[in-house]
Amino acid sequence: MVDATRRLLRHLVDAPAHVGLVRALAPPRFAALVRVVGLEDAGELLAMATAEQTLEVLDEELWRSGDADEEELDRGRFAVWLEVLLEAGDAAVARRLHELPEELLAAGLCAQLFVLDVDALGHGMAGTSSREAALAERVLDEALHLEFAGYTLISRDPLGWDPTIAALLALDAVDHRCVRRVLERCHEATVDLLDPGADGWRTILSAQETVEADARADREDRRAAAGHVTLADARAFLKLAARTPLGDPAALAEDPLTHAYFRELRGPARPVASASASPEEPHLAELLADLDAELQAPARRALPASAERGAFEDSGLGDLRRALIALADRDPPRHSDQVARLAYLTNLLMTAGRPDGAPYFPVDAANAALSLTARGLAARVPDRTDVAAEAWITELQRTGVDGLFRLGWRLRAEDGSAD
Repeated sequence: MVDATRRLLRHLVDAPAHVGLVRALAPPRFAALVRVVGLEDAGELLAMATAEQTLEVLDEELWRSGDADEEELDRGRFAVWLEVLLEAGDAAVARRLHELPEELLAAGLCAQLFVLDVDALGHGMAGTSSREAALAERVLDEALHLEFAGYTLISRDPLGWDPTIAALLALDAVDHRCVRRVLERCHEATVDLLDPGADGWRTILSAQETVEADARADREDRRAAAGHVTLADARAFLKLAARTPLGDPAALAEDPLTHAYFRELRGPARPVASASASPEEPHLAELLADLDAELQAPARRALPASAERGAFEDSGLGDLRRALIALADRDPPRHSDQVARLAYLTNLLMTAGRPDGAPYFPVDAANAALSLTARGLAARVPDRTDVAAEAWITELQRTGVDGLFRLGWRLRAEDGSAD
C-alpha cells in the first residue's frame, strides 16, 4: 500500500468514532478505495461499509471477463471476501450476507459448493449401477462434504471450503429461512444432473451456470442504471465499428446499440461524491483527497455522464478539443450530449479492454476514446487550416462523437495501428 493509504487506514483504526465519514463515501469511491488497499487487506474498511458500498465492491471484485461475451463469477475472489469478512466476527458476516441480493449469494455459494438433497440423493443412488454408485461414493470420500439443513454440501474448491461453511453457519444462526431458500436455489440447479443416464457426477460442474446467470442479470441491471456497458454490448459495438463503411456518411448515424444505451439509461451516473469532514477531524478529508490520484487504478466504474466545459482541454487532441470547446459556447445541450457520449465510449473501452486483452486505466481509456474520435474527425474534415474550424464544429454536431469514433476504429483496423 502507498503512504497515503497507510495513513488513512491508521487514522480510521485509531479513531473508530469517525467511521461515519467513510460510510458517507459514494459507493464507487468506496470501491475504488478498497481496490487501492487490496481486497485481502480491506477488512477494516469492509467492516465499516454500508450495504450499498459492499455491493459496489462485489460488483467490481467478483466478476471477470473471459472468452465468452459474458462476465463470469470468480469463485476464488468470493472465498477471499468471505475470509476477510470473518475477521470481523460471525455477526458481521451474517449481516453482510443478509444484505446481499439472494441471486448473488446463491451464485457465490454455488461457486463453492455442490448442494444435493440428502433424501433425493439416497433414493437416486439406490437405482443406479454399481459403477455409478462407486463413482458417487468415491466423490464423497475424496471431497470435503457436510450434511446440513437437509442437504449434502460438497466442496468444489478446498481453499474456499472453510470460509464458506463458516459464513453459511453464521447466516443460518440469524436467518435460517434465508439459508434454506438459497440452498434450495443451488439444489434446483443441480438436481436434474443426478440422472445416472446423463453421467451426472461427471457433468455436475455445469450446475453453476443457471444460478450464475440470475446473479449476472441482477448485477447488469444495477450497473446499467449507473452508466456501465455490458461486456456483450461493448464487444458487439466494436465489431460493428470494425465494419463501418468508408466513404458513406449515412453509415455514421447513431447505431442501434448506442441508441438503446441512452434510451434505457434511467438517468446520468452520479459523480463520485466526497466525504465532508467533521469539525473535529478536518484532516480526514485531506487524507481522502490525497488518495484521489491513486483511485485512477483500473476499474469498470462508470464515468460521469456530464462534465465541465474544460474536462477534455488537456487532451492535446487539437481539432476535436477546440471543436468541443466551441460547441460548449454555441450549443450547450449538444455539448453536454457529446461529453456524455465520450463517457459512454470510455466505459465501453474499459469494459472491452485493450486489443491485447490487457485492462485499461480510466485515463487511458478516455484518451483512447478521444484519439479514435479525433481520427474519425480528421478523416471527415482533412483540411487543418483555421478556415476548417467551422467545418469541425459542423461535423461534430452532425455526426456526433460516437459516429466519428466508429470511423476512427475502422481506420485503425484498416492500417493495423494502435492508438
